[in-house]
Amino acid sequence: FLGVRLQLCGGAAPRGLPRLLLAVPRGPHPPHDYADQVAARLRTERLRVEVLDAHNDTLGNRVRRAKTEKVPWVLVVGDDDAASATVGVNARGADAPERGVALEEFVTRIVDEVRERRS
Repeated sequence: FLGVRLQLCGGAAPRGLPRLLLAVPRGPHPPHDYADQVAARLRTERLRVEVLDAHNDTLGNRVRRAKTEKVPWVLVVGDDDAASATVGVNARGADAPERGVALEEFVTRIVDEVRERRS
């Protein structure tokens, strides 16, 4: 059944089921510490998170790769986000990314959505 479901969804698992719920690309600058803090906060809510390292790829390539892997949410953090405790949210299927979303607001939103889908 799961294979048929994934085929019908074009390989995009429902948001409560995928192997990875969030990807946080880590940059080469000081905000990478903030990326780790964001990931730790999300893990406290028992969410599956992966921090993408800043290897030879650009940030855009890392975000693009996460989207092609059908990750439901890709969070991007920078200097401004670290200073104001916000995140940039690239949701699967969204037309445009959301910028400057308060971290706690995002955590509440995603936890509610995942719980709703799992019930």
